[in-house]
Amino acid sequence: MSGVDRRTVIKGAAAAAAAAPFSWALSRTAAAADGDDTELHWLEGSAPEIHAGAT
Repeated sequence: MSGVDRRTVIKGAAAAAAAAPFSWALSRTAAAADGDDTELHWLEGSAPEIHAGAT
């Protein structure tokens, strides 16, 4: 029976676990890295009276 042996699976899992703490560096956007402020505003001009949730 050919396939992946247990040693290869364990090495791969260890490498993935070791790299996981550094994944945040790959997911940062250029805007977040620049530190420039971004002005946000409501599309209707002001906050709604009732918050019905978000999707």
